[in-house]
Parts: sequence; structure tokens; C-alpha cells
Amino acid sequence: MNEMIRDLDPEAPPLGTGQKEQSLFATYDFCKHLSGLALVAVGGMLALAQAVGAKPNATLLVPVAIMSAVAFLCLLFMAITAGTQILGRTERTSVKLAFGMVMINVMLFSASVSAFVTGFLKNLTH
Repeated sequence: MNEMIRDLDPEAPPLGTGQKEQSLFATYDFCKHLSGLALVAVGGMLALAQAVGAKPNATLLVPVAIMSAVAFLCLLFMAITAGTQILGRTERTSVKLAFGMVMINVMLFSASVSAFVTGFLKNLTH
């Protein structure tokens, strides 16, 4: 079907045009939502630790630091994505880079939550 459209309109944009833009929009939206979740998670982690009177040690503070890094990376990736779109360089951008951004943030977010829960439960038993 797309080949037929290309035959009818030789000035039509190349196939696949717009897919990178959609990928960048999805990456931007994902990072926007994850940065909000990360900031809320930092506040929740600190509130939970304070509520049970846990001592501020590495088992609780390292996950908070990692989650803060997730929020920072999300904001950085959002700025990179927005800059790419503003400068009109979306076609030169690698979709693999956007996928890497998403995966790095997901892994760090998951690691931080897991580490915090483990440290929090250890502090509850001591």
C-alpha cells in the first residue's frame, strides 16, 4: 500500500518519516512521568524512614541517592530530547539511544526501590 502511494506521489516523504519523532515523544513522556514518580518516591522513602525512627544509614540513604539520580537523569534526558527536537535533528538521532535512556532509568528505579525495601525491612527488625 505504501509503495503505491510513493508511486503516485514521488515527492512524498520517505517511508518511516515520523517514526523517530514518535519515539522521541514517547521517550520524553516516559521520562516526564518517571521523573515525577522518582521525586515522589524520594519523599516517600524519607518519610517512611523517619516515621519508623530508622537511623539514617547507608542501607536507606543509598537507595534515596539512586532515586534522586533517576530524577536527575530523567530531567537530563528530557532536556536532550527537547533540544534534539528544537534543533531539528530528530532524523539524526538514534532510536537505540532513546531506548537506552528508558532502560537505564527503569533499571535504576527498580534497583532503588528494591534496595530501599530491603534496607527498610532490615531496620524494622533491628
